[in-house]
Amino acid sequence: NTCVLLVLFTGLGTLTLLGGRSSSRSCGVPVKKAVSFVNLQKSNIALFKRSWVHTSSCRMELKSISEGIELPQHLELLWNSSPLDLTSSLLHWVESHAVLPDLSPIPPAYAEEVAPLKASPLEAPDWRNPVLDPNVRYLYGADGKVIIDLMSKRPLEDNWWNQACGFQAGLVRIVDQQLRNLGVPQAFGWTILLYTLLIKALTFPLERPGLRNAAVTKMLSGKLDEIKERYKGNDQVISDRTFKVMEMFDAGIAGGCLPALLQIPIIWTLFFCWRRLAAEGFEHYGEPWLWIPSLGQPNPNFDYKLDWLLEFNGSQPKIGLDIWLRQLVLPVVLVCTNIYQSWANQKKDEGVSWISVFSVLLIAWISLELPQAISVYYLATYGTRFAEEELVKSQLRKEIPAFEVYEATGRFPEGNFEDVLFPNLHLCAKTGNMTQFSDRIGEGCDVNKLDEHHVAPIAYAVANGNMAMVAAFAVAGANIRGLDPEKS
Repeated sequence: NTCVLLVLFTGLGTLTLLGGRSSSRSCGVPVKKAVSFVNLQKSNIALFKRSWVHTSSCRMELKSISEGIELPQHLELLWNSSPLDLTSSLLHWVESHAVLPDLSPIPPAYAEEVAPLKASPLEAPDWRNPVLDPNVRYLYGADGKVIIDLMSKRPLEDNWWNQACGFQAGLVRIVDQQLRNLGVPQAFGWTILLYTLLIKALTFPLERPGLRNAAVTKMLSGKLDEIKERYKGNDQVISDRTFKVMEMFDAGIAGGCLPALLQIPIIWTLFFCWRRLAAEGFEHYGEPWLWIPSLGQPNPNFDYKLDWLLEFNGSQPKIGLDIWLRQLVLPVVLVCTNIYQSWANQKKDEGVSWISVFSVLLIAWISLELPQAISVYYLATYGTRFAEEELVKSQLRKEIPAFEVYEATGRFPEGNFEDVLFPNLHLCAKTGNMTQFSDRIGEGCDVNKLDEHHVAPIAYAVANGNMAMVAAFAVAGANIRGLDPEKS
């Protein structure tokens, strides 16, 4: 029926347009204006009478358009009749066999009433009920509805990342339920602390090399700066000596970076699992904890706004002074903790770095805008990080006695640091250290330089009877005819 109506309306519209424009044009002229012929009325017959062109070509045009459509027998007999009779019969048949919808335009006044209201993103119908791609697999909750991330306002796809976040969220639910079975009040807040501690304890073996490297590098920073200053302009020597120092104290860069990279998926999915619990509608997400009125506030839908902090009724916060102050405690604690850690890790005589400023601003933004559950997680992370750093430092005090001196004075202890790690050619000649001798020659040291006793390095090799070292000095260009202070 739809196909029949489409063909009939097209034919009638074409004939009417052609007849209304000019009697000298045939039905084959292209139509340049769109003619709405949806709501046909019997009064249109008068238009046919005024504009109809009695040509056989028009009659054949209409017949070719309707070709292949099964029409009533009395319409088939009208093909050879006048176009006016044929058109009237077609119109009567359409009106008696089809019920058309009212497609007339909406009056302007009513259009304003039925226009969709401007809604916030949370109230938009496509946020709670998004259009799903049939070619994408999504994650669904226990209620059978697709899970929507509250921060991005998008449905969660079924991929390895969201599966990992969901796995951690499931473990959090188990820990929370176990605490409730034990009768622990306000269990969700304690669950965040306990679960974060467990994850950090499991990942500590991966994090320990990085913490140790950071502590050792900070201890050696003064000596490394001296190397850079002494051999300024000789990048190869600076690189070699820096590598030698780090290797001496087992503080290789790769040894700390690789374990840190391995733990990144675990830590990141731990952070996103709190968003996942909110997206799943975890029933205990908004319960209070200690002084915090609600772990799901101030923005349970993860919106980027500070209306709870900035909106006032007169001199009082809009949400009430008591709730306002209690929600502000944790952000202040986290910001102060971050500032203290940045100051503790800062080198002496060094200005404030942009990384430290960015870190403080970031934690302030997170703690003020996101639910307090995220801030409790950061509080647990800072606490465990401080405990891990203290444990690593206690191990370094036993492993490297100089580390304890550094903690007390802020400087690496003075001594024979250079003589042990980078002995000069005179010491190499005295000890017979061929490896260090080769390193000094490679650095371009002067093989004929005299020491404080006005003795050349080769003289010490001769005095010790180390002919291999004497030969090495000779090959390196030492003056074998030189005289010592005794004219020997």
